[in-house]
Amino acid sequence: MKIVQMHNSTSSQMMGYLLVTESGKLVAIDGGTRGDAAEFQRLVREYGKGCNEELELWFLTHPHKDHVGVFCEMVEAGRKKAKNKTLDTENAGAEKKYDAGEESREPENAAEKGSQKPENTIGKELEPVKAKVVLYSPAPKDFIHWDGPEGQKDMDAFAKGLSQTIYPMHILELGEHFEVDNVSFDILHVAEPEIPADIINNLSVVIRVKEKLPSGECFTMMFLGDLGERAGRVLLASYDKEELKADAVQMAHHGQNGVDFPVYETIAPKWAFWSTPDWLWINTPPGWKEGTGPWKTLEVREWMEKLQTIPVTSMRAHAVFDTEEAVCVLRTVKKESN
Repeated sequence: MKIVQMHNSTSSQMMGYLLVTESGKLVAIDGGTRGDAAEFQRLVREYGKGCNEELELWFLTHPHKDHVGVFCEMVEAGRKKAKNKTLDTENAGAEKKYDAGEESREPENAAEKGSQKPENTIGKELEPVKAKVVLYSPAPKDFIHWDGPEGQKDMDAFAKGLSQTIYPMHILELGEHFEVDNVSFDILHVAEPEIPADIINNLSVVIRVKEKLPSGECFTMMFLGDLGERAGRVLLASYDKEELKADAVQMAHHGQNGVDFPVYETIAPKWAFWSTPDWLWINTPPGWKEGTGPWKTLEVREWMEKLQTIPVTSMRAHAVFDTEEAVCVLRTVKKESN
């Protein structure tokens, strides 16, 4: 299996992963901001050539815009494409009726030419990716008011995406199990109504991904989304330590202000996947003195160094990790040619 950790297309933090099985089937986890949509689409096309460029599963961990922005953008693109197709059909019908009843002619002057209906370009900028199913865990409606105006805005945007979705949707339940080829996906945490702090982040779906390698051994990775401290403690209390151990972990909340040290200590990973932009990695917002930002990234980096993990970062390019070879390469971000 290849694990593609996306590089951020904008300056924003984001999270997007593509998992590519041995037979070439694709599974996505989140995708990033709306600004990451074009690159997400390109990666699906590049890695999905053997599976009709279609996602088998598309997991959404929680409804913050740096995780589900791509989903919302794809929904809008799909609806625009459908609208465009309808307009084209209507225009074709009108042209047919005109040709049948009147003599065809060219516009006689510039003013008439200017009044001609321009070519419809709605939806041509972004072709929505195909997905067999999108899986998510919904938040109770009264939760959204506890996360402030920005949280409300994100939840409203996600709610709109859900209401207008072009994809089959599936609400995840705790303990669900999915398989794609030799890779399994177990749901270890869903939206938790008993956690009143850091509301939306603590809604994060936790996914244990396990691949049976040709050698007979297994490679396991834990995806934590933006899981916070409170939900991290719930996770530890809900499972035996052996059930949480994994070869790799996706760092919660981009590697800062997520779960606390005991969660990582229990997982005991060899590799730590940091979906973290460069400014967050060094805790330095633009214009600030290095290392003086408000985030906990430097502290969490010390935790992972203590655990002797190998960092997998995508600050400069997409990181592509081969689970069988246990190696990671950086892939330069490509641009679509016109």
